Amino acid sequence: MSPFYLANPFRTTNGIKASRFSQYFSTINTRIMSPLEEFLTNAKKDTERQKCIVSGNTAGDLDTLCSSLLVTYLAPHPTLPLFPIESPDFVLRPELGYLLSTLSLPATALPTLDSLPINPKHVTTLHLVDHNTPSLQLTSLFPHATVSHILDHHADEGDYKDISTRLIEKAGSCSSIVTTFYKDRWKLDGSALECALARCGLAALASDTDGLKNRVEQVDKDAKEIYDAVLAKGGQKVDFAQLERTLREKKNDVAGLSVRDLLRRDYKEWFCKPGTIGIASLPLSLGTVVAEKKNKAWIEGMTAYAKEKNLAVLGVMTAFEKDGEGGKFSRELVLWGFSEAGKKFVEAFEKSLEGKQLQLETWCGPLQVVGFKVWDQNNVQASRKQVGPLVREGFDKFA
Repeated sequence: MSPFYLANPFRTTNGIKASRFSQYFSTINTRIMSPLEEFLTNAKKDTERQKCIVSGNTAGDLDTLCSSLLVTYLAPHPTLPLFPIESPDFVLRPELGYLLSTLSLPATALPTLDSLPINPKHVTTLHLVDHNTPSLQLTSLFPHATVSHILDHHADEGDYKDISTRLIEKAGSCSSIVTTFYKDRWKLDGSALECALARCGLAALASDTDGLKNRVEQVDKDAKEIYDAVLAKGGQKVDFAQLERTLREKKNDVAGLSVRDLLRRDYKEWFCKPGTIGIASLPLSLGTVVAEKKNKAWIEGMTAYAKEKNLAVLGVMTAFEKDGEGGKFSRELVLWGFSEAGKKFVEAFEKSLEGKQLQLETWCGPLQVVGFKVWDQNNVQASRKQVGPLVREGFDKFA
């Protein structure tokens, strides 16, 4: 049974589920919108909402999606969410598809980069979640907009310190910050819409904290209490542990993706003085990737992607559980310099102040390429939230 199973008004005593009715309705070109889809459909028509866009980071993960939806519902000022990917890229993240299916929310209901329901020139303000400096993509798309709100849990990049709302603090999930910041805005009315948004927040929380087992702060616990209270009002309950397991399985299902798709499915970049750094995250070991894609294809794929993104340095972070070691959680770090400054930086990174914080150990594998470095990262607590700023700070010294 799905962890998101709800009592269904179309469920009969002999166990026929609503999907049968959905099939029937589809045959007569009639479809009933879920409360969340109806909410978003109406939001896209609201001219006041069209002036303020709320958007997460370019990785386009669960936290970015759920944080944006929560702000759209909870914020006292009208906002419209923008999910910063293109529609075809939903297939790169099976966990997103899973969550949307449990919410009866078609991906087409979400405003994306290729399906904006508004004229970008009419957008005057940006509300950032899950990052605290807008991407070049965002500022280019909305040239007349200024940042007015930031709710985030990444390293503070020091921008927009004079805006009206700016909260950047440690949290396992950015959605927790959004939920608690607007805690007084929850109606606790047991409505299907609030319950859907609470389940959305639970999904982000479960995924980002491994089911409240890692990277947990008090704000995450407080958010969990809010979600549970909202669901209780609606007579609902979520199997949180099962939800986390299902989302993890979906997230780790990257079989069949090309090298390019593996790199871009969870990718962020930073603009530094000597050039641009991009870091991709993978949910499997480099050895597994190389075995599946072969050395030549992997190297060619990374080279092509670095050229496509005009990168000085391309990084890859892996996170996985080792076989034969009791499922020990492990990380690896790949850095490949493509510019002259990038090559010098990568060569010096292991012994740098920034590199030492990651407790790097030379990786013993088959990949031997000039300017290409691979390490086992023994400081497994450092995710991309910590590694990205360290790499950026280190590279800036090579300007």
